[in-house]
Amino acid sequence: MKNKFKYYFKSTFVRYTLSYVIIMMLLLTSIMVYMYSYYQNSIYDTTRDSQTNKLASVRHQSEGYVRMMSGIAGQLGMTAAKEPFDYDEYPSKAAALVNALKPHMATAGFLRQIYVILEGEDRVYWSNGSENLNDFVEYTLRYEDLTPTELQRFLTDKTDGGMIECQSVSDDNGDFGVERMVSYILPLGENGAGNALFLISEDTFLSLLDDETGDISNRYILSGGKIVVKSENFTLDEDYVIRASGDGKEMRTHTKLLGGQKYLFISMPSDMMNLTYFSAIPLTSITRIAANGWVDFVWILLIFAVPCILFMVLISRNNQRIIREMGEKFNKGDDAYADYILAIRTGIKELEGKNQDLDKKLTQSRPAQKIMFVKSLVKGYFQSDTEALAAAEQAGIDISRPYFEILLIGAPENKHAEVYLEKLLTEMPKDVSCAGTDLIAQDQMLIVAFADDASRLRAFNQEIWQMDHVREARLPVAVSDVHEKISEMQTAYLEASSAYDNRFVMGDSRLLSFKDMPHAAKNVVPQAKGYIEAIKQAMSLGDSEMMHAQINELVRFLRDTDMSLYAFRQIYNDVIGAIMSLITDDETDALKYYDLFTLSSCRSLDELDGILRKVCTEVMQSGMSENKRPLIQNILAFMTESYTDPAFTLAAVAEKFDLTTTRLTLEFKENMHMTPSDYLTMLRMEHAKKLLKQTEMSIKDVCTEVGYSDVSSYIRRFKQYTSLTPLQYRQNVRGTEE
Repeated sequence: MKNKFKYYFKSTFVRYTLSYVIIMMLLLTSIMVYMYSYYQNSIYDTTRDSQTNKLASVRHQSEGYVRMMSGIAGQLGMTAAKEPFDYDEYPSKAAALVNALKPHMATAGFLRQIYVILEGEDRVYWSNGSENLNDFVEYTLRYEDLTPTELQRFLTDKTDGGMIECQSVSDDNGDFGVERMVSYILPLGENGAGNALFLISEDTFLSLLDDETGDISNRYILSGGKIVVKSENFTLDEDYVIRASGDGKEMRTHTKLLGGQKYLFISMPSDMMNLTYFSAIPLTSITRIAANGWVDFVWILLIFAVPCILFMVLISRNNQRIIREMGEKFNKGDDAYADYILAIRTGIKELEGKNQDLDKKLTQSRPAQKIMFVKSLVKGYFQSDTEALAAAEQAGIDISRPYFEILLIGAPENKHAEVYLEKLLTEMPKDVSCAGTDLIAQDQMLIVAFADDASRLRAFNQEIWQMDHVREARLPVAVSDVHEKISEMQTAYLEASSAYDNRFVMGDSRLLSFKDMPHAAKNVVPQAKGYIEAIKQAMSLGDSEMMHAQINELVRFLRDTDMSLYAFRQIYNDVIGAIMSLITDDETDALKYYDLFTLSSCRSLDELDGILRKVCTEVMQSGMSENKRPLIQNILAFMTESYTDPAFTLAAVAEKFDLTTTRLTLEFKENMHMTPSDYLTMLRMEHAKKLLKQTEMSIKDVCTEVGYSDVSSYIRRFKQYTSLTPLQYRQNVRGTEE
């Protein structure tokens, strides 16, 4: 029983199932937390927008009331109440004023009553009659929180408009009895012939402030820092409401914790009568709604979790079978309740130990390390001198001396080159650090020699060539120039290889030195650099057709130029190096497309051409010219459409795409490996080359056609791009075709 209990916890099935369930629960928990936050934020935004819209509706209707009352006061001021009159002397005017109030009471259904008092008069008029002012304020119309004196002052003082907060008002005339009213006082017209008092029932405003959806919120209308009317569903500190309503200049939304409860407050000002509309809603209601929506979502997730758990069980059973099969191979005992995962882990550690021992033995093999280092060094795998020095130290090779050269020695017949080279290296002088490798495909031995002085290396060359076993075997010895920079290692190898290939001309009875080769100084003429840059730009654009066209021009140029095989190889090495710089920052990965030793074995321009096209094609197929960012694509399209316009500038490109010229240059160069100016020049020059080759247009017409207004500027740019004037280019191209 005890063993079965242990086996239960060692079971692969149980482990996998629990792991999957825990991961699923963590995932579901994360989703639920996110969805709860999403629901809460969404409902908060919805509630805020709903409350804002409701306040806007209240403001619209309330301002409509004010505009209608202002219109009534204005009409009265222009007609019946145009100027004061004595009631006893002009009873007809008094009757006309009373009659004028009746239609307004009939049309403005929200009004409970309108009272008018003329300037300098002591009588109040309304739709059912009139009364002496003193009697009116003392007996007829009484406010809960206003004394008769305060009411009389409110009625008679000149005003631009004002309000009395909602309170109980009694009317002894029987028009409405006792009722809670909101009172407005407005002047009669622009001349101020008197004032009009408008009474609106509290119920009218409550119908505006209350929400048919039944949300739990408070809404207030304030004027002059006082709450005029309110609709409350919960108790809230009115002093805070007054403070939070703001200065009445701009809309404001904020949350505040009051008495342990968090509220959402919205304040909306109005231009009429210094009114502010205010709403408050407790966030607990938002949380409650979010929780209800979240619970529904959780139920959906739990239902979804059931098939997921079943699927996990199936996967766990399959994994259990595989683990058991592997574990039985590592399990050395007969324990029926063995922990197979532990057995596999133990077995893997044992294999790792054996692999480490094997790796240690291989690492300790200095000759193998030295050979790998020399090949990596010559092929240019190291990005810096520091990296090369570190690798050399690990291989047990001293390359710290400042000067170096490369020697190529023919492999001896009927002898193992590796053994012969190892023996040769043991005979090297101590003041020269040497390392080497055999090149089986080239039937050569390669030695890299480092010394503290260039003259010592020259003397060392003669010492090698004059060694008895070298002379007896008649082995050709070729040597490069002396160099100082590790980055020139490839060039040094090409020099030594060219000198070695020249043995049939120079003879192998003497040391074959690169500096003694005829025309050796003609390395890379300036013209070739233009073709190199053009091929690189075509690769940056991912334009295969343009790339092959540029290679064709390079080949044509090389065929027409009296140049050594070394110079051919050097140019091709520079082209390939430029291409490598486009595809990756990791030179080791880039060099999988290209091997320097293969280049050195080429004997003709056709072979070099084949290598270059193969490298370019493989690089483009590798995804170097992947889709550019949409911004860069749009810029390229715009420049392609506009480059023939002489007025076209990079400033116009930057302005069109809302960039600074500096930002445009940085973005373009990062994606295209060239500046926008270089790209513009390339577009114009390639178009010009096509016109010069395919048409009979004059140089001046070609200049205008490709976007230049100045012929001398065009010729200068063309020569910088191709190393030829337009006329020379046309003659060369036409001459080659003939």
